[in-house]
Amino acid sequence: ARTTHGSTTSRPVFAGIYVALARQGQQVFEKQAYDFLTEAIGSDYYDIQGGTTAEGVHMGVMGETLAVIQNDYAGVDMLHDTFRVMPKLPSQWSSISFTQKYHGVTINLQISHHHVIAKADKKISVIIAGEQMILQPDERKEVKYHG
Repeated sequence: ARTTHGSTTSRPVFAGIYVALARQGQQVFEKQAYDFLTEAIGSDYYDIQGGTTAEGVHMGVMGETLAVIQNDYAGVDMLHDTFRVMPKLPSQWSSISFTQKYHGVTINLQISHHHVIAKADKKISVIIAGEQMILQPDERKEVKYHG
């Protein structure tokens, strides 16, 4: 794909593409993905478009940036019948934690390079780092993986 990156929206989109390529073994894209993501995160704060921040924040950029963090780096997949997590955090991060709603269940996740800790408020079947399990209400489960 080619773009002039004249829009800040292209940065998180390309970050997601590069994370996917890096996950497939093309490690050369790992740094580019992270660079595009950090540029997208700072695009409104640093007003990289030269005056457009005064008109308002770029919701598309914010949304896609969160999608890259949640879906690509944290590895959350909610498109199947089972909630899945297969993380691939950037080397610059030590961990990430967040709460996710899935089919009315609140799931708390703490993800590092070597383990995922999950806790849900209701019983739910999940797949974490390839391991299928049932989370019981308020039960904390830790799954180790090589990330």
